Amino acid sequence: MSTAPKFKLERVDANDPQTWAILVQMDHDCFNNNAPPLTDNTGEWWIAYAGEEPAGFAAIRPAGSDPKRGAYLSRSGVLPRFRGCGLQKVMIRRRLAWAKRAAFSYVITDTMGNPASANSLIACGFRMYTPPYKWSFEDACYWRKFLVEAKA
Repeated sequence: MSTAPKFKLERVDANDPQTWAILVQMDHDCFNNNAPPLTDNTGEWWIAYAGEEPAGFAAIRPAGSDPKRGAYLSRSGVLPRFRGCGLQKVMIRRRLAWAKRAAFSYVITDTMGNPASANSLIACGFRMYTPPYKWSFEDACYWRKFLVEAKA
């Protein structure tokens, strides 16, 4: 029985052309053309490494018209050989910690046809909700986690 690899998350500059090329390639390798191509490098980005080898990536950005209120987990992927090792949860928690430090009130995201990602979000405290408008595909599931306690 092999042990799960140890992952290191490195915050990266997606505006750097070489870094952006790595992110686009990883996105392609993760989604194999089953998702819209990665075209927007807005927000904060991380690349996860298993040793020196890239294993996954993740991004977060302000959501909606009140940019300090909500943040959006905009894209993430785990390369196939690293799936099932808990990396997605590590990347979700890293982005939640970043959003909390940046004083966001909540984090939202969406999934479609991906039970593993949905389960990772649930494990990290996200709950399904119905947004005021659908920003994703018709059959997407929408998720939200509040970062601050509601005042009574």
